[in-house]
Amino acid sequence: MGLSGGLSAATSTSGQVSAQGNVGKQQGPLTVFLSANIYRDRRSTHGTISRTNLVVPVPVYVETALNGSQAPLFAGATIRSEYRFNAKDALSFDSFFNDGHIGGDQSSNYYDLDKSRAVIGMFNQFNNNASRNFLQDYDLTFRHQGAPTTPLFTTELEYSHNVNHNDVNLSGELLQSDASTPASIPRERDNGENRNPYYTLK
Repeated sequence: MGLSGGLSAATSTSGQVSAQGNVGKQQGPLTVFLSANIYRDRRSTHGTISRTNLVVPVPVYVETALNGSQAPLFAGATIRSEYRFNAKDALSFDSFFNDGHIGGDQSSNYYDLDKSRAVIGMFNQFNNNASRNFLQDYDLTFRHQGAPTTPLFTTELEYSHNVNHNDVNLSGELLQSDASTPASIPRERDNGENRNPYYTLK
């Protein structure tokens, strides 16, 4: 009974930062708990790919240099509560939220090589993307509990809605053409959104 709570935070040399907190209150017939968290990260990607074409004559070799970065950000909260009308009847309300965002850029630099590993073609591809996901859920429940040997009556109404949005921009540049490279690299934008709301009654 009474008031309680806590806080915590963390970080790392790689750029990760997170924090969490919670608070609870229990007084008389009412009980309420609230918790929240946030997470931030920065990630980089570097690498190379070496490919040998065994069927296609040109180019004989393809070297690719990859560079990219991402910055995820997530935040969430949870609410749990209960109100007891008497020793047998109680009404509870629970809810949680989660909001996440990931944005990043990636470049792929291609080098086409002949049999002597001389450069015969070069082009770059770029990918800029942003993704966001928001989830919310609400749950209302009534419970009636009689004696231990009698049935428990419970009715529950839940509403949940998940929204996902993706935005991707693709582009490129042709630096040196050969037999395998395209004449040009057009720009492309892909935008998608998904919504999934639903109700549940038990």
